[in-house]
Amino acid sequence: MYRNFKVATKSLRHQDLPLCLSGKKLPMLRKDLIVLLRNDSMDLVEIARHLEVPQKDAEDDLKHLIKSLKHANDRLVITPAYCRKCDFEFNKDKLHKPGKCPKCHSTWIQGPLFDIEQKS
Repeated sequence: MYRNFKVATKSLRHQDLPLCLSGKKLPMLRKDLIVLLRNDSMDLVEIARHLEVPQKDAEDDLKHLIKSLKHANDRLVITPAYCRKCDFEFNKDKLHKPGKCPKCHSTWIQGPLFDIEQKS
């Protein structure tokens, strides 16, 4: 039985293994992301850094969280990205930081901020 388990875990990355096999901490679950965002507003870079995952994975987790929160007592509040030079505000649909401003072509952009609050 142990032999089959070992074969099944060969395709997993080292950080995906449980604590008892790798000696590392367990990966953060999406429900832990709710607790993280309840305490503080964060942008995608901060979330990815805190979770120790690539930004793309953090963005996928946020997309899934948006769907999950539709059936919960919480809601995800998105403060849209904006240009720090001309104050152009980007669409709320984009979860990642845009490359440059379409109005002034500046790259001095604040990425969107994410926060979770309870529905009233």
